[in-house]
Amino acid sequence: MPTMTTRLTAAPRDLLHSWHGEQQPIVRALAQPMVDAMSTAFDELQGALNARDELLEKVSVQLGALSQRLEVVESEARSYHVKLEVSQTALALAQATATDLTAKVDVTTDRIHVLERQLFGTKSEKQKKTPDARRGARKRRQAELSDEERAQRRAAAAARRQAKLDALRTVTRVEPLPVGLPEGRALPPATSVVYEWRRGELVRVVISREQRVVSNGGAIVTASPVEQVVEGGSYGPALYAKVVSDKVLNAIPLRRQERMFARLGAPLPMSTLSALFHRAGEVVHVLYLALLAHVRTSAHLAADETPLSVLADGKTHAGWVWVFAADDALLFTYSPSRGKGVPESVLGGSRGTLTVDGYTSYNSITGELGRQRGGCWSHARRGLYDVLEHDPTALQPLIDDIGELFYVEELARDLGIAGTADHLALREARSRPVLDGLFTKVDDYLAQATDGRASVVKAVRYVQNQREPLSLFLSDAAVPVHNNLSERALRIVALLRKNSLFAGGDEPAQTYAELLSLLSTCQLHDVDPEDWLADVLLAVTERGLLAEDLLPWNWKTSRGLGYKPYFDTA
Repeated sequence: MPTMTTRLTAAPRDLLHSWHGEQQPIVRALAQPMVDAMSTAFDELQGALNARDELLEKVSVQLGALSQRLEVVESEARSYHVKLEVSQTALALAQATATDLTAKVDVTTDRIHVLERQLFGTKSEKQKKTPDARRGARKRRQAELSDEERAQRRAAAAARRQAKLDALRTVTRVEPLPVGLPEGRALPPATSVVYEWRRGELVRVVISREQRVVSNGGAIVTASPVEQVVEGGSYGPALYAKVVSDKVLNAIPLRRQERMFARLGAPLPMSTLSALFHRAGEVVHVLYLALLAHVRTSAHLAADETPLSVLADGKTHAGWVWVFAADDALLFTYSPSRGKGVPESVLGGSRGTLTVDGYTSYNSITGELGRQRGGCWSHARRGLYDVLEHDPTALQPLIDDIGELFYVEELARDLGIAGTADHLALREARSRPVLDGLFTKVDDYLAQATDGRASVVKAVRYVQNQREPLSLFLSDAAVPVHNNLSERALRIVALLRKNSLFAGGDEPAQTYAELLSLLSTCQLHDVDPEDWLADVLLAVTERGLLAEDLLPWNWKTSRGLGYKPYFDTA
């Protein structure tokens, strides 16, 4: 470009100077200013052209730089576009994952709600239930029937039930007239029917009471009626005992028992079974009070509690079954709450020891004015074991030490010295060093802990906080190292909790607890619970007998030695 420009500007200059040189002097003189002006113009033009060339050169360089920058920008744009596509794909995947997780959360939440309803019954926000079409159809059909038709159907159902009962194996029991009664004319006996349980079957017992018209005055004399749980009732004491025993010791709900009797050809409706159960509870309540008084005087007790769903006002709530266990008796009681009122009502003002876990409701009956509190090493070990995987290096030695404490107890039982002075000496020699080392490890661990909220720290701190109760067994050989006795006693309640939806109310739950107390105590003394209950249901009203005389351990050595069923159904 500069060369071409020079060529364009050099030719006119040369021509001008050539022409000027060829002119006459005077012409040259006259033309000189014009030539100079034109030369100057040519120079200025050349300068302008040179400036333009430089500017164009700079512009060319800048365009090259811009071109390179544009290529970089385009490359970055393509890169950002790729990244945008990746981000959009990741976003879509995240949105799909979030949708999937939301669906899973919804399903899990729904399952939790279902489980809550199954465990605790209907909540205040009642779930809509699908109406039962069959039930609606039955109600509709019942509404269409006249009163007479409904009465006929009820009578027919009662007749079918009675026919099945009449078909049961029948035995006759004759009740003779008193000895020494004047002679007279015999009358047909007065008969009644009692349904009694014989192991494996329900038997129909016909009670035949002899009657006579005595010659002296013509009065009619009838043999005395048989003694029954309910005067004039139709069910024998062994049947009461069967129903109660299956409910409290075998955790068989009354509805299942109804089906079991039906399979035996004995249609006993649930309403009847419920009446037998609660009547038995009313009769032996006085024995429960005697058992309560006995437990209060026990020197060494263990206690625990477990939840039980209870129906109230169409909804269920969590009640609590408590157990207070002595070596020779088990006392259960029910309460709608888990507060300190229950321990106070049962053991308030009593003395001795009480082995429990760390639950604070027992605080009010332990201490200087109450019982000495013993701790439960089983409970402490369970807490450590649950978090063992989080810090096995620190926790396994503690669990091993607790195992050594239990080994010492097993050794004492094997040597036949449990509960003796030798047992206490063995604890002093073997258990105390283990216990001192265990608490040293506990203190060292907690001193190094940084997060007091960690589950491991909480489990270890429980052991530290319970140091005094957990050490009580070193001062008294009769104090156990655990409250397993009470925990084992509550297993039957847990089984009933699985088999039944709920208890029918607070009062039925207490009746259940009282009957469970008495029959479980029978098992502790190798007394047949059904035989015992069948006997005491009638004996509790006998004159001259104290309630304490009928408690299982006393009954076993007196009435139990020669016990025979009241109704002989053999």
